Amino acid sequence: MDKQECLEILNQKIDKAQEETDRSPEGSSYGTLMLGRKQAFSDVRGLLKTLDEPEKPEIPKFVADWIEEVKQRGCGLADALNCFVSPIMPEKVKQWIQFDFAAIGCHHDNQELLAKAWLNGYTIEKEPVWVVLKDAQYFHAFTGEYDESEGFEYVLAMYEGHAHTFTDKQKAEAAATLVDGTVKEWSE
Repeated sequence: MDKQECLEILNQKIDKAQEETDRSPEGSSYGTLMLGRKQAFSDVRGLLKTLDEPEKPEIPKFVADWIEEVKQRGCGLADALNCFVSPIMPEKVKQWIQFDFAAIGCHHDNQELLAKAWLNGYTIEKEPVWVVLKDAQYFHAFTGEYDESEGFEYVLAMYEGHAHTFTDKQKAEAAATLVDGTVKEWSE
């Protein structure tokens, strides 16, 4: 029996337990028993679904873009790794594959991570973003007007979801300087 056959059997047992629950009088001990049985089968089904599923590694977006580009060309994993020595692969991807942690005395090779991402799928690392805070409020936008005595006019938001996010920390710091605020790293 494989995983899929086992899931089908559990689904049948869950459906049968639900039918028995629906047929039993409200508040009966048999109905409660069937409801518990249904929950137990559902719990086992949930665990079974995670069994033997390979973990999807987290990779940078530029690496994910490279994987998709190479796959669209009809290339396989070996071709993708062979591109490492070719000028076709972007330099940023090459650097990621052979990232050298020389400063801490070790070498980290992302070739295996690339192979896992290719075979099992992947999730994309969230890029860091920054927001600007002023007086416990979030910078939202400049109004575009400048007053010599007041400086730049801007809008603040009370909620983090309305904050303007910066992908470049230096730009966030520049905006913080203009509004006399502080910069905070924020993950979306």
